[in-house]
Amino acid sequence: MRKNFKNEELKIIDEIYHLFYTKMLNIRNNKKFKKLENVTDLEMGVLHILTYKPDCIMREIREYLKISRSTLTGVIDRLEKRGFVKRVISEKDRRSFSLELTREGKIAQVKHEEMERTIYKEVLASLEEDEDIDEFLRLSKKIIKNIKV
Repeated sequence: MRKNFKNEELKIIDEIYHLFYTKMLNIRNNKKFKKLENVTDLEMGVLHILTYKPDCIMREIREYLKISRSTLTGVIDRLEKRGFVKRVISEKDRRSFSLELTREGKIAQVKHEEMERTIYKEVLASLEEDEDIDEFLRLSKKIIKNIKV
């Protein structure tokens, strides 16, 4: 595996990252996504985890996101205040809380996924040719497989 990269190669990755990030910020200003206006990326990460792993306890969320207990507590407090989540005593570990998405939290997650899909469709459409799209997806799968979180 190659370990040395030219600055030009790294700059392309940087440009892609910033393109996605800027598109995400810009699309949040769309009235359609008003519900997500003040939701941070970390808060969306928690909503995402709870959507796909609803029986997750707070310790597991902390470990997955690699954040401190106090950081997660602050995130949960803000999400709870907005009515996106509620704390419940965990069935898996009665000494711990698990979190449940509320109806509002589920709506926010659906809106976020819709926002992401809007950007992803634009990215794929920019490639124009089916072969280019297939190649991009093939390489993306390889990256996903080889990079560990």
